[in-house]
Amino acid sequence: MLGGLEGKLPAGDYDIDHDEELIDGMSWLAGRRVATFIHLPARTVKSQTSQLVAIDLANSKPR
Repeated sequence: MLGGLEGKLPAGDYDIDHDEELIDGMSWLAGRRVATFIHLPARTVKSQTSQLVAIDLANSKPR
């Protein structure tokens, strides 16, 4: 179960986005993920409304 979402989502193809920030002071280019989002509803569902929901990965449970 994904933290930040209420209940189960139906099976389907979902778009996932994440935001990263650059880690300063490194001798090579590196980034750190700071947020992850899921687009609702699934890609295959035709809907006039959609939303972007933040996923709380720290509170997500493995299946």
